[in-house]
Amino acid sequence: MSKKIVYFDIDGTIYDFQNGILEDTKKAICQILETGNYVCLCSGRSRSRIYDDVFMDFGIQGIIAAGGAYVEWQGDVLENHVISPQLADYAVEVLRKNRLVPVLDGPRYLYYDEGEYTVQVDYYQELIEEKLGKKRRSITGNYGNMEVNKISAKKVDGFQEKAAIEALKPWFRAIVHEGITIEFVPHGYSKGKAAKQLAERLGISIQDTYGFGDSMNDIELISQVGHGVAMGSSVERLKEEAEFITKTRLDGGIRYALEQYGLI
Repeated sequence: MSKKIVYFDIDGTIYDFQNGILEDTKKAICQILETGNYVCLCSGRSRSRIYDDVFMDFGIQGIIAAGGAYVEWQGDVLENHVISPQLADYAVEVLRKNRLVPVLDGPRYLYYDEGEYTVQVDYYQELIEEKLGKKRRSITGNYGNMEVNKISAKKVDGFQEKAAIEALKPWFRAIVHEGITIEFVPHGYSKGKAAKQLAERLGISIQDTYGFGDSMNDIELISQVGHGVAMGSSVERLKEEAEFITKTRLDGGIRYALEQYGLI
């Protein structure tokens, strides 16, 4: 029987800050692995924020991070696209000029300035910082030395979204989320492209690929895998692209969809 691979977005799909990963979700993922099929995370998070003790301690084999700019399989790094330090510095300048708080996503570190990226900007900032520990670095003091895969920007009062997107357009594709975040992903990289390339590398047919997501940065994943699944709480735009809309995460949506597809 041919191998299958299931890609899971993290935030809003298998995880949230209040509940973590539900035990039933973990069990369902483990059941996929027990059949001999593969599981890969597929997140906008940088590798520095995909914590092994939270996400990797129950057998998941792969990681697509930073919206496709970083790929890891069974501990081996297959892709690590890092923008130039000069471009990272320029992006910080552009974002600040347009009232957007820069958070730079790197494979080893997350870069932001404490007095700028605060709990007033992002309710979860303190939880993020606590978990990051030594994986956090300040932007100030690291100009010209930051190792960055992609960039996140947080909206504050008076933000100029269109101006920032236009200024960074030569280098980045912007993904505007419904909340406070805009993601800037380097051209040529996406969750969907990385998922397809990994499947090809593993010798898996596109019809044996499955993707689960909930937000705007999952559109490429959902539309490019063989079977795209939107969580019940997904943004409407993603639901339009999905082959199947499952229940919400807290209502057992992961297990429900996996059962519908005969994956467990």
